[in-house]
Amino acid sequence: MLLGASLAQVLHELGISRVRLDRTTFSKLRDSKTDFLQWLAVLILNNKVLICRETGSSKEIYEKHGIKLLFGKDSIPYEAAAIWYTHSSQCREDVTDEVKEKLHRISRDLCRKVMFIIDVAFWHEHTEIEKNELIEQIVLTVKTIRSYLYDFSIAITSASDEFIEYFNRATQGMQHNVTITRVGLREFLKNVFRLGLVEKPRVAVLDPEAEFKLTTVDVKSYNVYILGGIIDKERVDKFGTLRLYNLHRLWEFNIPRFKITIGDSIIGVPDRINKIVNIILAVLYEGLDIEQAIILHQSKRDRIYRWMYEIQKYSRKVVENNRVKNIVTQDFIKELQSKYPLDEKSISKVFKSLNVVVE
Repeated sequence: MLLGASLAQVLHELGISRVRLDRTTFSKLRDSKTDFLQWLAVLILNNKVLICRETGSSKEIYEKHGIKLLFGKDSIPYEAAAIWYTHSSQCREDVTDEVKEKLHRISRDLCRKVMFIIDVAFWHEHTEIEKNELIEQIVLTVKTIRSYLYDFSIAITSASDEFIEYFNRATQGMQHNVTITRVGLREFLKNVFRLGLVEKPRVAVLDPEAEFKLTTVDVKSYNVYILGGIIDKERVDKFGTLRLYNLHRLWEFNIPRFKITIGDSIIGVPDRINKIVNIILAVLYEGLDIEQAIILHQSKRDRIYRWMYEIQKYSRKVVENNRVKNIVTQDFIKELQSKYPLDEKSISKVFKSLNVVVE
């Protein structure tokens, strides 16, 4: 969204307010399932489209920040066209480089506002299934970032040759500008401070086993977030992020560790890297408080776990035939359903699992 607004600014500077899309570009924007102008900016930075000054007429399909996107046949005049690169021969007056240069500079400045660093120093400890899961989450994180900013806001540190091989294989055909470095997290942080990669960097580690709870105010106070590239799908690695913290001696930078919670518990908080990044971005750019952002990005599994946690915590317990009954009120269930919506089938499974009785 921020990048889309920046593209609008660049186009206005060039006197362009209407942009016609060819069929391929329109399909790409529609399939992106995000803001059209934002995704068009990503396509431009990834060298996927040409911007050409042309004249003609077309149909308006979208308008934002004073820019109208056009597609199909109609009588609305346009002054530019976004053309998929395979049709480059159609381009008469090519202004792509000018647009891209300005947009690239603005996107660099935007991405200096916030950075997510994923450290993969423990890649070698993962099973094959966990390695593939980690790669999938990081690729989804890139797509998440692109809904707001651009790839410059992501850095992957302590990358081994094998990690890079897996990542390149997963992103084959997907052009990106993610920073992937063999340099360890500690040395990379020195560069963040020394080279001004982030504006006035304030660094925090996100760790589900941390002592302090991350608040909405904290999210708006810190702008560099460190996440452990750790998947414990087939192993138990409860304190993996703490091990990373100690491995890189982050205490020497006085970097705090925060956990993301609902109330006092991490139960029901998404643990996928891409979802954690989405929570932070939703607080920063959607105006949500952190609990709203968490609930917005919960999966069904997260909500089921939260229902089970809430029921066990607040129910009245009665032992009958050597089995505990969890007794709750109808109002309590309505409140749960309002806060963490679940389908009837999932609710029935929760009730059966916990032997729930609704009064």
